[in-house]
Amino acid sequence: AKIDSTQTQQALLNLLINALDATNENGKIVLGAEKETENLKIFVENNGEEISDEIEDRIFEPFFTAKPKGTGLGLAIVNNIVLS
Repeated sequence: AKIDSTQTQQALLNLLINALDATNENGKIVLGAEKETENLKIFVENNGEEISDEIEDRIFEPFFTAKPKGTGLGLAIVNNIVLS
C-alpha cells in the first residue's frame, strides 16, 4: 500500500511534539522503523512520564488534552491519519 508522505510527515511531527512535551530536559526520544512482513512499523518513543490509566482511553479524542497548553488535536490527527 502507498502512503501519503504529507500525512505521514504530519503524524510524525505531532508524535514528536508530544514526545518533546512529555520528556524532561535530559530525556531521550527515539524515532525508528521496523519492517514487519509486508508492513512498515514507524514508532516514536520517549522516556518521559507514562500516560496515566485515567486518561489513556481519551488521548485520541479531539480537543482532549492533559497538558497545560495545547489544542488536544495532535493525537486525534495522528489517529485519523493512521486509520485512513
